[in-house]
Amino acid sequence: MMQLLLHNCQKALRTIVILSIFSSCSKERYDVIIKEDVQPPVVEKAIFKPSTENPLATKLEAPFLKTVNNPNDLNFTTTKGTIVNGRISDFMYESGSWDSVELPINLQIKELYTIKDMILNGKTTTSDGKLLTTGGQIEIIATKDGKKLQLAPYSQFSIQVPTNNPDPEMKIFFGEELANGDVNWQLATMQDKFLGTKDSSKTAIVAKEQLFNILPSKIGWINIDKFARESTKLTTITLTSEYPAIDDIICYLYFDRLKSILQYYNTGKPSNLPEGEHINLICIGITEKEEVYTFIKEFNLEANQVIQVKLEKSSMEELMKYLSGL
Repeated sequence: MMQLLLHNCQKALRTIVILSIFSSCSKERYDVIIKEDVQPPVVEKAIFKPSTENPLATKLEAPFLKTVNNPNDLNFTTTKGTIVNGRISDFMYESGSWDSVELPINLQIKELYTIKDMILNGKTTTSDGKLLTTGGQIEIIATKDGKKLQLAPYSQFSIQVPTNNPDPEMKIFFGEELANGDVNWQLATMQDKFLGTKDSSKTAIVAKEQLFNILPSKIGWINIDKFARESTKLTTITLTSEYPAIDDIICYLYFDRLKSILQYYNTGKPSNLPEGEHINLICIGITEKEEVYTFIKEFNLEANQVIQVKLEKSSMEELMKYLSGL
């Protein structure tokens, strides 16, 4: 009996040892599977283009082109509804030469009449940092055999710009294009209302039904604007980003109640902004693979506000739809 009990104990002990060894091997095998065979996939971070490049350049509309072969060709309407009226005698060479300009000449007209147009072209609405309420921007370039032309003294050249809000307080601002592609707008001097023939050294604008009638003293960048209403409280805003760096993200602040837009530059954070105004913040990042990432936020501007930008993958179609609704 004692021998049978001893035999059974030895048999049980051998079984425990075998199970222990098997269990140990299974655990080791399991650890190997976890550590070696089931590693999580490596996620590569997207590489974003620097914000100094226009990420929306592929969506730019071509400017309106017009070759003027005879005098009647200088009275025409663009596809966006701008009416142009002029004579060949309205032009002279930009070099200052008084040689008569002869036909044909070429006109190139870029019309930015919506916030979407301005964002796509990287053109904001500020004058030395002050917000402007915009009624539309237009650029007119005239050339003869590749040489730039300007308006001659006493030119009667005029344009009529379509609008849904012919605000009589609007003025004309001429734009100086900056190295980054943006424009700084300067109020034109000697602005008068005009009826018929007028000395064009006095830039003039009249708000009529569904249009602005403009007699500019020069061509180039022209903006229909007025200074945005002043606020008693002015503040600043700071945008940050953990990834990608804020330098790789292009951001616009659109003040929808003021109809004013400015771009955020990390090197010169916008200040003197009206506290309490409603803002549409639009941030865009484009990767080297042309993938679109956006961060869009609407808010009322608080004192010394700081916002962390967190881009999410989007599509160009979704972005264009949003911009069209501004």
